[in-house]
Amino acid sequence: TGDRRTVLLSDNAVKDKDGKILHSVSVQRDITERKQAEEVLREREAFNFALFQYNPIETVVVDLEGRVTSFNLAKKNSGDRLPNIGDVMYKDYAAKHEIDMYAELMKCIRSGKIRRYPERKYGDKLLSITVSPFYKGAIITSLDITERVRAEEALKREKERAEEYLNIAGSMLAVVNFDEKITMINKKGCEILGYNEGELIGRNWFETLVPERIRGEIRGIFGKLMAGDIELVEYYENPLLTKDGEERLVAFHNTVIRSPDGKIVRNLFSAEDITERKNSEEELERSREELRNLADHLQSVREEERTTIAREIHDDLGQTLTALKMDISWLGKKLPKDQETLLEKTKAMRKLTDMTIKTVKRISTELRPGLLDDLGLVAAIEWQAEEFQHRMGMRCELTVDPEEIILDRDRSTAIFRIFQETLTNIARHAKATTVSVSLKEKDSNLELRVRDNGRGITKEQISDSKSFGLMGIRERVHTWGGEVKISGKPGEGTTVMVSIPIETG
Repeated sequence: TGDRRTVLLSDNAVKDKDGKILHSVSVQRDITERKQAEEVLREREAFNFALFQYNPIETVVVDLEGRVTSFNLAKKNSGDRLPNIGDVMYKDYAAKHEIDMYAELMKCIRSGKIRRYPERKYGDKLLSITVSPFYKGAIITSLDITERVRAEEALKREKERAEEYLNIAGSMLAVVNFDEKITMINKKGCEILGYNEGELIGRNWFETLVPERIRGEIRGIFGKLMAGDIELVEYYENPLLTKDGEERLVAFHNTVIRSPDGKIVRNLFSAEDITERKNSEEELERSREELRNLADHLQSVREEERTTIAREIHDDLGQTLTALKMDISWLGKKLPKDQETLLEKTKAMRKLTDMTIKTVKRISTELRPGLLDDLGLVAAIEWQAEEFQHRMGMRCELTVDPEEIILDRDRSTAIFRIFQETLTNIARHAKATTVSVSLKEKDSNLELRVRDNGRGITKEQISDSKSFGLMGIRERVHTWGGEVKISGKPGEGTTVMVSIPIETG
């Protein structure tokens, strides 16, 4: 067949009794398979020798007495020199403080059980030693774990430092994986939610902490973050469930955590418990609303009282003074012509009565202008502007558009009182010579704009808590859901703009 075979030849001579060679016998044995087996064995031995000698893990083979029978060429870890064949391991060449390892070695050989020593210190090194018994003794492997242990300790310190930073944070910090499970939560988060850390790690964030009614919505935000559709959710508020089932309102900031290759791996929840703050804000708002309602009620009562007093002064006192004037006139006509002193006295009494009647009319009008109820807001504004110009000596220019503005009684009263308060402030503080007034309907709102050319209001004066006149203007406007803007510049005057929705009555 053309195959090569290896044979063993054996030639033997056949002799007669005299020693003469008669013939020879040649024997051939086929040893091909044996040679092949020997070659494989040599290759395996060479491979095992190379594997043994060049293995980076130090390996020493000892007999049943602990004597070294072989060792590899790896860098020596556990002694000051390489061992010699026949040395007793851990006695003849090991550091003195490690001679106790000889007793451990003997225990291992006698017991026939593998012994592991995860961390053994040799000088400045840490070794992981394994003693594996076999029928002729034991195999000892030593792995230098010094750098690994140092790295692990450094990592542990960094982790402890990071946890310390996380735990001193004033807000809740939590990390959630793709599978929605919590992998980290700091002490503040546990404190807010009423859990300890062990109770939350590994649990589903949404199923455990998010109320069912908003779970889908919040999951949607989480999904967009983890899909990379959005990188950051800067601020949103939603409740979280505590261990006791109570809802705590928290303000969230969400961002993704990426691996070194840029892949999104986790989601970081940063949250602040705003429950108490929100409760305080709501309580404050309720208190403000109650105060505003009280102020509105007092204002309404005040207007009613003004109207009643104005009517009583006008009707009762005015009529009485008119009757008194008529009686004085009648008396003057009845006096004789020669009673000059008495006649002069009656004239003086009539003048005094006329002055008193005018004062009564002025007081009555200032309390509640009859024009406001009888002819409406525009007529009352025109009268007040003329009265201000006459009394203060300032030019007061008025523009009304349209000429007829129909407004319900309460809104008319509010705008008129705001106008009065604005004129009072101008008279007291502005040192102006001209006042420009505009009353217009604009975009379903009534807009009153009053501008003077005085010294100008400052920002400090606008925000001064003692500016009760401005405060009153703001409260009146707030009642009707309107808007007020006050602005001014030194030497350029002040502008007050008020706008409230129009609802015709």
